[in-house]
Amino acid sequence: MPTYSRPNYSTGVWASEGTMYTPTSEKINLGHVVEKPPFEIVNYIENRQDSAIAYLLQVGIADWDKGTTYTKNAFVSFNGDVYQAQSQNSDKQPITNPAIWKIKWAKSEDLTSLRATVNSITSSEGYLSFYVTKNNPAMYNKCWGTSYIANTGLNSSGGLNVGYGFNGKTSDGLYHNGTNPVIQKNGAVIAVFNPDVDITKSSTDVVTMKDLIKYTQQYRVGDLYLTTNPSDPSVTLGYGKWERYGEGKALVGMSTKTSDPAWTKGISSQFGSYEHKLTVDEMPRHNHTFSMNPQDAGDAQAADGTGRANTSFSTDYAGGDKAHNNVQPSITVLVWRRTA
Repeated sequence: MPTYSRPNYSTGVWASEGTMYTPTSEKINLGHVVEKPPFEIVNYIENRQDSAIAYLLQVGIADWDKGTTYTKNAFVSFNGDVYQAQSQNSDKQPITNPAIWKIKWAKSEDLTSLRATVNSITSSEGYLSFYVTKNNPAMYNKCWGTSYIANTGLNSSGGLNVGYGFNGKTSDGLYHNGTNPVIQKNGAVIAVFNPDVDITKSSTDVVTMKDLIKYTQQYRVGDLYLTTNPSDPSVTLGYGKWERYGEGKALVGMSTKTSDPAWTKGISSQFGSYEHKLTVDEMPRHNHTFSMNPQDAGDAQAADGTGRANTSFSTDYAGGDKAHNNVQPSITVLVWRRTA
């Protein structure tokens, strides 16, 4: 079959400046009969053919047209992108009918972005020379399986358990036991990544930093810490800010009983003193008695000069007039309260 050259359209399209007559659709469908067609119709026919060829040579792939019926796998151009038909259709705009029209090739701007990404990886972010290949794999143990068989590294289908092994150490690595990720050493589980860690779990459970803080910082803000160590608890416990609390005072549990004093009803309420001097009302109710003989009465009458015996007498003083001690047997410790 001979090879054809591209037509030269630099001289123009046939009859583009000539006289043409557009036949009716019926005439176009019927074509020539036994007749000598007018030159105007011949110009129209050849102009139509010439223009179509020139158009295709200019655009390469024809633009989508709503009046054209496209067959499956037909190509059209729309807004600068090339689409391929997935089924026969008409009047189905490519951009609004993705199930019927698929973009055939990547956009030029996508390739430009991809090229920039690859250049960035090779020149500044990484090295393509270290990409993973079949001859230089990142993993030597395969990763597949459905259920874990304890201490074997195998799943129920006989394949390696899902996870990551080490070259030459097929029983060492990170696997999944069907419930949680685990770390194996010589086929035995030595650590379990369990999101539901609590004090009832195994000693091999791995905890998060959040859980670690939760279980190591037993004292919360507002809690009291009693000790005989004079160091600040932030040093001995390793966390928190603390202040000395209740210095020189005994601790009393807050009460909700109606029979208890009002000062016991509030947190950090203070009451009492080391020493207390009794008032008259606080003394036990009592009296004193003494005896007097007649001689004493006569002396009293003479001294008085009234002829009556003096019946008012004062006893000697007793007591040191000091406050009494209110403190029960005690031992002092340091009390700290966590403030932050």
